[in-house]
Amino acid sequence: MTALPASISNLQNLQTLKLNRCYRLEQLPRDIGKMTSLRHLEITGCRKLNHMPLGMGNLVSLQTLPLFILGKKDLFSGVSGGLDELSGLNCLKGVLHVVHLEHVDNGTVDSKSSNLSSKQYLESLKLIWSRDDNSGNNEDDMVLEGLQPHQNLKVLHIAGYCGVHFPNWLMNNAASSLPSLVELTIEGCLRCQHLPPLDQLPSLKFLKLYSLSSLEHINNSYSSSSSSLAGEGREPLFFSIIERAHTL
Repeated sequence: MTALPASISNLQNLQTLKLNRCYRLEQLPRDIGKMTSLRHLEITGCRKLNHMPLGMGNLVSLQTLPLFILGKKDLFSGVSGGLDELSGLNCLKGVLHVVHLEHVDNGTVDSKSSNLSSKQYLESLKLIWSRDDNSGNNEDDMVLEGLQPHQNLKVLHIAGYCGVHFPNWLMNNAASSLPSLVELTIEGCLRCQHLPPLDQLPSLKFLKLYSLSSLEHINNSYSSSSSSLAGEGREPLFFSIIERAHTL
């Protein structure tokens, strides 16, 4: 089954829709925005979903939405919702993966419209860019700048980001922006040269770094200079608070 029957949108009292592991499902009902009683949209493992319908933002009671896919504009123009559909979904809890951020057009303007900073019940956020190469542009920097999460976030995973620098909320204001962050994963950011000052994250316990081929040094807020990866054999200060670190 690649699509649900359109009539399912008439179930306006439905609170839970379970579609987990519907591997062939390519799209959600076009009028899903009419299902305003929906609280749980379970779509984990729906690998072929290619966009979120316009009107998703009407589902303001939604608590479970593990996956939000940004469609390619030239393929789904007029039917695909953008990051602004997330704006009013402030009851979301648990895990949210935002996929295909390379399809965002208007940088900071579009990404800020997601209003992630108001989603106080989210515990885990994964931000994913998916490209065949690392030919990112300045849009990535602006997009990530506008995707600042709420201070209560515990797990953050950034994958495929092609900016050279991380956003201000990580580089300069990490302590106040992410005081509750326990786990941070940075993966496949092939143009990234500097990591944020990780010692500023007071709750950080688990750090995972993968495929950071351009990385030069780690910023250290307690030192006048950054910690070079090819330094003098001294351990950066932030490692004293990390229980488990993976680097590949």
